[in-house]
Amino acid sequence: MCSRCFNSIPVILANHCTFCEKKTLFGNVCGSCERGHFLDGALACSPYSQNFILLLIHLWKYDSNANMTEFLGRFVLNGIEQMKRRARQKSANLLDRGITKKDIFDFADVPPILSEENIALQCIPLHPKKEKERGFNQARLLADYLARFNCNWHVVDFLERTKKTTAQATLDPNDRAVNMKDAFALKRKKTGSDPAAGIKSDKAASESGRFASESGRFTPSPSGLVAGASESGRFAPSPSGLVAGSSESDPAAGIKSDKAAIKGKHIVLVDDVITTGNTADNCAKLLKQAGAKSVWALTIAYGHPIKK
Repeated sequence: MCSRCFNSIPVILANHCTFCEKKTLFGNVCGSCERGHFLDGALACSPYSQNFILLLIHLWKYDSNANMTEFLGRFVLNGIEQMKRRARQKSANLLDRGITKKDIFDFADVPPILSEENIALQCIPLHPKKEKERGFNQARLLADYLARFNCNWHVVDFLERTKKTTAQATLDPNDRAVNMKDAFALKRKKTGSDPAAGIKSDKAASESGRFASESGRFTPSPSGLVAGASESGRFAPSPSGLVAGSSESDPAAGIKSDKAAIKGKHIVLVDDVITTGNTADNCAKLLKQAGAKSVWALTIAYGHPIKK
């Protein structure tokens, strides 16, 4: 895909509660819904109905075309940059007009991934049989790709799929909730393993995220913000066309996790699409019960309409 085509794909950020579609600043779960759910919010970059995004995701998932990872990953990075600009603009507006009580609550809910926080990227796990059929877990490829661009983001492996479920896209909202019930579990810690295992070290993440400018790759900025963005926040696809997937010796692969490793962490659930939020909320429940400080979802696309 050429740079012109890539940059023509509009980022249309979600700005609604995943569960009731009430308008919120960053896709936060609203005050009414947070009492019955565990997910803190969902960052999503495009409506699933956008034809180009729909095509790329279908090629990625259903045609097992892993080459789509780079384009979709860069699209998500563009979206994150746009979210950061939205947060900065909101801050600037507050300085001009003064801070209200509502503003204080709004900024208390800014997603940790938009700040300098250390973020644990947890892909939504596939059932082993499904992953074998597809050849890869697309959410894991995306998480690995994103972690290369920020030394504060680390891929973790805290969850596993325990039940082979029906594809969510084929079910109505009520059946989706039943379908996801007890579909995930925390991985058990291996005997004798490091309790902090499951998270790539800052050094390892930094090394894996270093790209040479000569090859058309991008270098993470010292501040921890996404690097390589132009003034418009866009990225040009790498001229090499290579997919930045997991390395051959991935230190996070196969690591068993426990509650001590999860406690106090900001966790971001990475997936391709979010619609009803049932899948992410079931994962968030396990992670919150294990002591996670926050759990957000980060997806390429969302199924609900954007709020005007």
